[in-house]
Amino acid sequence: MEIKELAPAKTKIKKDSMYRHAYIYIALIFVFIFIGFFPDYFSRLGKTDLIHHTHAFFAMLWMVLVVTQTWLISHDNVQWHRRLGKLSFVVAPALVVTALEMVHLALGRGSNPLKLGDGRIALAYIDIGLLFYFILFYALAIANRRDFRRHQRFMVSTAFVVIPPALGRIPFFYMFPGHLSAWRGEFIAVIFIEVVILILLYNDWRKNKLYFAYWFSFLFFLFQLLTAQWSLSWSWWLDISRWLAG
Repeated sequence: MEIKELAPAKTKIKKDSMYRHAYIYIALIFVFIFIGFFPDYFSRLGKTDLIHHTHAFFAMLWMVLVVTQTWLISHDNVQWHRRLGKLSFVVAPALVVTALEMVHLALGRGSNPLKLGDGRIALAYIDIGLLFYFILFYALAIANRRDFRRHQRFMVSTAFVVIPPALGRIPFFYMFPGHLSAWRGEFIAVIFIEVVILILLYNDWRKNKLYFAYWFSFLFFLFQLLTAQWSLSWSWWLDISRWLAG
């Protein structure tokens, strides 16, 4: 049943030039990953602890999985698409768990205790939001696995969560070193995501069909843009941040 419903996938993709080469666009995120994480990760691999390597491994593996899955389905290889998809049941939970540990370490970094106005709590606000988004969209992708168009959009959207941590480091390290906080770098990256989503929404609008995955994504990231600054003054979020910091 599932194979029959996914079988026309290649035909559907051929009608949409944007998705015919979606795996190439998603693979370009690896450029942001390498440039963004080069100063504090790739340039010092031998000095990095195991948890950072573990998180990096699962984050990269997830991106490889999304790229490979989009390539397989665009080439009508449904069997391997389904087989490889089962790997996500291991990679997705591992990515979430290690990402939570990254938030824990980031909040505990530095000698000063957390307090209102501390940029670390705004950074945690953005990152925890991204984790919520990832879990929701991965669950929706699995729930809609028999609906090609919805499943495709949910899975492609999960790649958005890698962009803020990677792209956000570029202005932080290269453009305004010492003058821009890490959370503001991610803030700028979220604006980039909104532009990408608008392009995807326009592409769907031209076909007279707007999917939940993209319009919800646009509203979600817009909410993050509007509230990230406010999170610095929320006492309840400070309490949660202190709890996450352990």
